[in-house]
Amino acid sequence: MSRSLFLLALLFLATAVTAAEPLQSQFHATGNSVDVLRAQVKDGVLTVVLRANAESGKFALKMQLDGVYYIDPKSQRKYLVLRDEKGDWIANPSKNRPGWNHAELSVKPPGRVFWFKFPAPESDTNTINLVVPDVTPFDDLPIQR
Repeated sequence: MSRSLFLLALLFLATAVTAAEPLQSQFHATGNSVDVLRAQVKDGVLTVVLRANAESGKFALKMQLDGVYYIDPKSQRKYLVLRDEKGDWIANPSKNRPGWNHAELSVKPPGRVFWFKFPAPESDTNTINLVVPDVTPFDDLPIQR
């Protein structure tokens, strides 16, 4: 594939995710909003894609990654963001340095996309309650399988 065709395809995918209709929106402590664009289980992993919106100008989204989790409302189990074999978070953004436990995202208008990977909930679970620090909870968030 030519480089220009690759770049065009990448731009199309970024635009498609950014323009996607959110599954749910909640407020960040700054007064800006955060949208869940996708929550999908594939091969035993739940991927959650979010967009931080900068309605009130530029802001920094800072979070402790061990403070990002979801609860399966059926089993009442709490699931943390996955880590790889080296202990690095499977998320973007993340510092992924030994001993670091936080992520920072500089958000400028219109917004910025980020994501997390979690263990999948039980197979009969259709919604989750997602918690992201400084954002009101995403309760009854539908997941795709």
